[in-house]
Amino acid sequence: ALVEEQQPGASSLQELRTEDTASLLENLREEEWEQLSKRFLFLSPPDDSVRTEVGRLLLDARHAGSFYVRGVWINHDPDLSAGVDLFDIRLDRDRAAVLRKSDLDHQVSSMWVRAVKLNPALQQRYFELLAADATRSDVAHAELYCDDDACEAIAAEFRRRFGRSIPVGLKDAGSWKVAQLRKEQ
Repeated sequence: ALVEEQQPGASSLQELRTEDTASLLENLREEEWEQLSKRFLFLSPPDDSVRTEVGRLLLDARHAGSFYVRGVWINHDPDLSAGVDLFDIRLDRDRAAVLRKSDLDHQVSSMWVRAVKLNPALQQRYFELLAADATRSDVAHAELYCDDDACEAIAAEFRRRFGRSIPVGLKDAGSWKVAQLRKEQ
């Protein structure tokens, strides 16, 4: 018998089929379980997320800074404004991501641009990340991943917030994209 006493979850264990897999944790205090269950997205799924080709952007405040690989928590990164769950990252034997910080920044930057395309409601949040003084992984390489449509959307959000007459200083003042934006003003 799996469980003789009626414990929380016992009835679901008794209903398992032979091809199912289950783990039973015993002698675990409730506060320990609270902490552990947050490290697995299937046990503590996000309320708000966007799935992209690279991974999921976890938008709940409780996931901010959390770095997951295939749903398993790896570490906390204070440079992440949102949580991320990357799908295709190698892990070493200690579950540490075999990934340089710059590679993570690239993956997360590309994920944000893709997420904004899939969910335009994120545009304001993305604009705030771009406008912030602190450079975060979320937008560290935005200039590489924003296409013309993304640049137009960012410019439109800027004009919506600040009007057309506010000057914009850009690093690459000679670029074609900047020339287009200046024409529109």
